[in-house]
Amino acid sequence: MLDRTDRRLLRALQQNGAMTAQEMGRHLGLSTSQAGRRRQKHEQTGVLRAVQHRYCTRGLRLISAGVFDTHPQRP
Repeated sequence: MLDRTDRRLLRALQQNGAMTAQEMGRHLGLSTSQAGRRRQKHEQTGVLRAVQHRYCTRGLRLISAGVFDTHPQRP
């Protein structure tokens, strides 16, 4: 079950999949280690399946997109 903080974390990663644990922590009001553990938990349980980074060659901007599964399969 995703709590409010988890949902905020996933929304933030959809906007910027390259966020560091420190940036996530600052954004969510958590410590760096708490934010990192939450992201890792979602990666391990399959909620967060992939983060892709693409570059726009014209503007040299980083475009990040997250792929999320809100109904992960249980092992």
